[in-house]
Amino acid sequence: MKARYYEACNCAYGCPCNMNGFPTHGNCEGTVAFEVTEGERDGVDLSGSKVVGSVKWPGAIHEGNGVIAVFIDANPAQQEALVAILTARTRVLPWRSSPPR
Repeated sequence: MKARYYEACNCAYGCPCNMNGFPTHGNCEGTVAFEVTEGERDGVDLSGSKVVGSVKWPGAIHEGNGVIAVFIDANPAQQEALVAILTARTRVLPWRSSPPR
């Protein structure tokens, strides 16, 4: 998937967690937003879908156990595909370690 991606978090510039590092202040809190420019999941074209989420991890992102409050602007099929990605039904970073609730 390719996307225009924006992020603001409580870490030092460059967000060490995104590079498999550790958060500047011991935990990670922030807001992320992206608009998919190309990509698909299980045959569903995700282009044009938009996602905004507020995130919080007790430690580094790659250690898991984070939570996200998410808003998705997309058609129903795109929403379902994106929820699968964001809730770890698709095992990819940064959400890979947290099972859906």
